[in-house]
Amino acid sequence: MCKLILINGTVITLDEKNRIIEDGAVLIEEGKIVLVKLTRSRNKALHEIVNKIFSDFGEKIKLRIAIIHSLAKEEAIRIKDIFLEKFNCVEMIIVDANPIIGAVGGLGLIGVVSCPAEIPSEVLK
Repeated sequence: MCKLILINGTVITLDEKNRIIEDGAVLIEEGKIVLVKLTRSRNKALHEIVNKIFSDFGEKIKLRIAIIHSLAKEEAIRIKDIFLEKFNCVEMIIVDANPIIGAVGGLGLIGVVSCPAEIPSEVLK
């Protein structure tokens, strides 16, 4: 039920061309990595994240959101303010990316994890 979106990172594909996507975004959902969309700017990537969370949860569901960053704390704080304005957040944290995520995604990486504040009992079984 929780989803992790990473933006502003370098995505190296594992297809036969081994393409490299600069400033790409990926979604980790149910243990699988899914390319969300290619964007041309950080603002467009942020807009895509807001739209994805809105389409998944709407504005009324209470959410817990974590923002992960790699040396981009000011931007993480700006994003936090946007999420607090647009969503019903009961908990919001900003954390530094661990060295592995930071090394893979590079400096300036921003990741967002969102999940409902109340997990339905059938999910917990």
